[in-house]
Amino acid sequence: MKHLNEDELLAYRYGEIAGGESRDAIAKHLRDCAECRASFETLVRVLELVEAAPVPERDERYSQRVWQQIAPRLEPRPAFDWR
Repeated sequence: MKHLNEDELLAYRYGEIAGGESRDAIAKHLRDCAECRASFETLVRVLELVEAAPVPERDERYSQRVWQQIAPRLEPRPAFDWR
């Protein structure tokens, strides 16, 4: 089996690869391949950190504050003239 890419590791982690031969083959490859196993373990650690991070509360002015932060960085659009 070739080395697993990040998409395959993510699908395996979240159970999107159905049971049976595919899932068993990936599990065997992870047992046998130190490089893929290390990549998978790193991916799992990162996902666990992300999933554990608190989601900040957003008040009614959230979108306005975001727009105020990004609006100055946007290029002005040319005015449209029907004439």
